[in-house]
Amino acid sequence: MKYPVKVALISALVALPLEWVNYRYFAFPIDVGYVNPTWFQQVTGAEWVLLHLPGLRLWDWLEHRGHSELVPAAIFASGYIDTVLLLFLALLLTHWISGLRRRRPAQAV
Repeated sequence: MKYPVKVALISALVALPLEWVNYRYFAFPIDVGYVNPTWFQQVTGAEWVLLHLPGLRLWDWLEHRGHSELVPAAIFASGYIDTVLLLFLALLLTHWISGLRRRRPAQAV
């Protein structure tokens, strides 16, 4: 099995429990209720919105069609796909960087 396929399978398996914990305990930090949020709280909220934007768009589309019971599944699926993609890219980037280190020529002393 080729390396990218292994990485994709590992990402898909690892992302499932990660996304379940994320969805169950850390869901929806868009409005955290702070009067003057710190820069970190603002960045965290913006990052969450960017990562879950497809799910938020789907949420709006489902509610307009009268299928609001499917919204939790849509948010979970969107987050899961995002988590798989982020893990996949992170693992490939780590592999690529480690390959660069091995190929770097030794410096003469």
